[in-house]
Amino acid sequence: MGVATFTMASARARELRRNRTAAERRLWWRLRELKQAGFKFRQQVPIDHFIVDFACLSNGLVIEVDRSTHSTDEELARDARRERYLRDQGFRIIRVWNSEVRDNIDGVMDTIVDALGPPPPSPPRKGEGCPVRQGGIVSHDPDLERARAVAAAVVDPEIPVLTLEDLGVLRGVERRDGRIVVNLTPTYTGCPATLAIQLSVEAALAEAGFSDATAESVLSPPWSTDDITEEGRRKLQEFGIAPPSRGARARTLFSQDTVACPKCGSTATARISEFGSTACKALWRCETCAEPFDYFKCL
Repeated sequence: MGVATFTMASARARELRRNRTAAERRLWWRLRELKQAGFKFRQQVPIDHFIVDFACLSNGLVIEVDRSTHSTDEELARDARRERYLRDQGFRIIRVWNSEVRDNIDGVMDTIVDALGPPPPSPPRKGEGCPVRQGGIVSHDPDLERARAVAAAVVDPEIPVLTLEDLGVLRGVERRDGRIVVNLTPTYTGCPATLAIQLSVEAALAEAGFSDATAESVLSPPWSTDDITEEGRRKLQEFGIAPPSRGARARTLFSQDTVACPKCGSTATARISEFGSTACKALWRCETCAEPFDYFKCL
């Protein structure tokens, strides 16, 4: 695209932003919420010589909101040429009608969330040279590696079949002023198990010979149920707790969970109570085998 064409497209995009339809405004406010899940959308985005209504460029997803005027042969042919060009550039396109945004915004958002897929992984924090799942060890210090192994093996006091490794709350192990510091992220603010986990980690480290090691809470990046490992999900299932759905950061904003019974596998289940044996679990019942069970809620 030449400079003059780009300038004209940018000016046109600004004009379209100022004159959005009611449906575009409504959808834009819902798309903005997806930023919490790591998906950043832009509105009225110039892509070469076209301007699309909404785009998540990092995911290659374009959302087009069509009015009733997009039903004539001329409009349909133009839309087809536009779509073909965008697909050739590697974009995926979701088209929705104004009436769908007005009457079924939750259904529209479900479609968009499904198309986005799992949220992008959280980037490592400053000073960490490897992914948080690996504990943030940036050197081959044997003591750090051993301390991490000790902390990783500590179990959750509320769900003792899960280790901190399974749960995904172990964020890093580092040396600070000569002391070993273990970084842990709470599953949610105010979780009553947070202090118990910290004390258990410090006790396990002391028993392993790290008498001056400490455990600290870090809040960023926040934890979500997507951080539970596949091994952790398997352990939950075997323990009789239905594991949380994947894609929690996005799906919890808009979607209702389909929960399979951990005992018989049936999806004919119903929620009895928002809270189960702990605040992070809900109580469900299977309509097939009639057994109640806990469901680890998406967070």
